Amino acid sequence: IYIHGIETVLKASCSFWGCRISQIGHSWIERVLVEAKGSMGVWFDFYFGRGLKILEGNGLWCGCLLNVLIALPLSSCAPLSGQQQTDGPGHRLNFGELEQVVLGLGDVRASISAASPHHGNPETLLAQLDLVAEVFQLTRANYISFVPEEFLVSQFLSGIARVGNVDASGGPSSLSDTVGKSLQHMLRQLDPHSDYLAPNDFQHIQAKTKGKFSGVGVEMIMERGYVKCVAVIPDTPASRSAIRPGDMISHIDGMSLKGISLMDVAGMIRGPVGTTVMLKLFRYDITDSFEIAIVRDVIRVNTIEARMEEGIGYVRISSFNEDTHEALREKLRGLTLGLDGQMLGLVMDLRNNPGGLLDQALRVSDAFLTTGNIVSVIGRVNVDDRSFKADPEEIAGGIPLAVLINGSTASAAEIVSGALKDRGRAIVLGQRSFGKGSVQSIIPLSEGNGALRLTTSRYYLPSGRSIQVHGVAPDIVDATPSHSSREIDLENFLLPENQGLAGGSVTLSEVCPDSRKTNDPVLSCAAQTLKSHFSSAHSMRLAQ
Repeated sequence: IYIHGIETVLKASCSFWGCRISQIGHSWIERVLVEAKGSMGVWFDFYFGRGLKILEGNGLWCGCLLNVLIALPLSSCAPLSGQQQTDGPGHRLNFGELEQVVLGLGDVRASISAASPHHGNPETLLAQLDLVAEVFQLTRANYISFVPEEFLVSQFLSGIARVGNVDASGGPSSLSDTVGKSLQHMLRQLDPHSDYLAPNDFQHIQAKTKGKFSGVGVEMIMERGYVKCVAVIPDTPASRSAIRPGDMISHIDGMSLKGISLMDVAGMIRGPVGTTVMLKLFRYDITDSFEIAIVRDVIRVNTIEARMEEGIGYVRISSFNEDTHEALREKLRGLTLGLDGQMLGLVMDLRNNPGGLLDQALRVSDAFLTTGNIVSVIGRVNVDDRSFKADPEEIAGGIPLAVLINGSTASAAEIVSGALKDRGRAIVLGQRSFGKGSVQSIIPLSEGNGALRLTTSRYYLPSGRSIQVHGVAPDIVDATPSHSSREIDLENFLLPENQGLAGGSVTLSEVCPDSRKTNDPVLSCAAQTLKSHFSSAHSMRLAQ
C-alpha cells in the first residue's frame, strides 16, 4: 500500500516536472521504505498508517506526500546491513504503548485479564501483556512475508478462546500457560513450522542441537493429526524397546494426544532420568494397539553411523546437530584407514533425517564439493539474502557418491541431497523428499520468556529452484507405496514459488531387478550402482 501510494505521488510529480517514473523505479521506493522501517522500528507503521488515516479526507495524494516527506529524511540515516535486523530492546514498545497504535489490542488485554485468576498478581498480568507485545513486534518485523496486525490479533483471540483456562489434566492453568498456548496457536496459523517456544521447550531445543538431552530417543513428526515415530536413535532406551519407525503414538501415560502439538508431545515424553513413560502404539501391520513402557535416560545423539561393506562405505546421518560435520570427518577417516586400495564408493543415507542446523548441512555438503554454490537463502527483503559457496577442500577425495532419501528426509537433509544432486556430485535414490524449503530462525525473548521459531526465509538450490512442497526427486525411484506425510499435507503450509526439481523416471526394479530380494533394496541398488560406476571408470583408465 505504501509503495503504491508513493508511486502515485511520484507519477503526479513527474508529470508536472517532466521526469520519467522509470528513472526512479519500484525497487528504489521499496528500498527507501525498508531502510526507513529499519530506523523507525514499530514507529514506522504508526507514522505511515496514521499519515494515511489523518489525511484520507484530503485524498490519497496528500497522505502519500506526507509519507514521502517523512520517509526520505529518515531513510538517509538508516543503517545498511547484510544481516537481518530484528527490533532490539531499544526499538520495542511495551503493551501499553503498542496498544495506542495497534487496533484490537484492547480486546487482547481484556481476554488476557479475563483468563487471569481472580486474585492474580498484577505484575504477572503486566509481564504477560508485554510478552504478547514483544511477540507481535518481532513477528511483524522478521516473518518471511508481511503479517497484518489484524491477523495476529484475531488469531491470538481465537487461540485464547480455544485454550480457555484449563490445562491438559483438567485443572486450572496458569496465566503464562494460557498466554503461551495462545501465542502458539497464533504463530502456527502462519505456517506449520513457526511457533512460540516456552522456556522449557527452548531449553530442550538448545540441548538437542548440542547432542544431549533427557528422554527416550525417538524422532517424531505429526502426520494427519497423529504422532508418528520416524526414527529411533541408536543405543537409547527406545532402541532397546519394541517401538519401530512408522509406529503411531496415540497415548502417553494414558492421555490421548488428539489435538496436542508435537512440541507438547515431546515435553510429555521427556522427564527425569530413571522415570518411566507409557506409550500406546499403533502399527500398520498389526490390527490392535499395544502399550510399551520405556525408562527415560540421558540421550546422547551420535548423528553418524558408519561401516564398510565390500569396498563400499556406508554413512548414515540421522540429523544435523553441532557435531555432525566433525563426526563425519572422523568416520570417513576411520573408513579409509588401512585400506590398501581406493574406496569404491560411498553411500550417504539421509532417510528419515528430519533436518537440523543449517550451518552443519552446509558444511556436510561442502565436504563433497570444491567449487560453486551450495544453497542461497532469500528472505523478505534483499538485505536478508545470502549465498553459500563451496571451498576447494573435499574430504572425500572425489569418490563416487550415492545419497538415499525418502518422504521423511526434510529441511537441512534436503539441502544436502538437493545440492549434491544439482551439482552432479551424487546420484540420488529412494523416494521424493518431504518438501520443506523454508528456514526458521530462533529468536530468544527477553526476561527468560523462551523464544520464537519464525520462518524468515526460503532456501534455493544451485539450480535456482526451491524445494518447498516439491521436495527433491530421486534419480532412481523406489516405487514402494509410502505412508509418509509431506509438507503439502500440513496445515497452513507455505505455497511453492516455482516448478519442482526434475527427477528420473527410472525405477529401482528396472536398474536393480534383484534388489527386492534383499532387506534394504534401496541401499542394495546404491551399492550395485557405485560398483558399476567404479568398474566402468576402471575399464576406461585401462583402455587409455
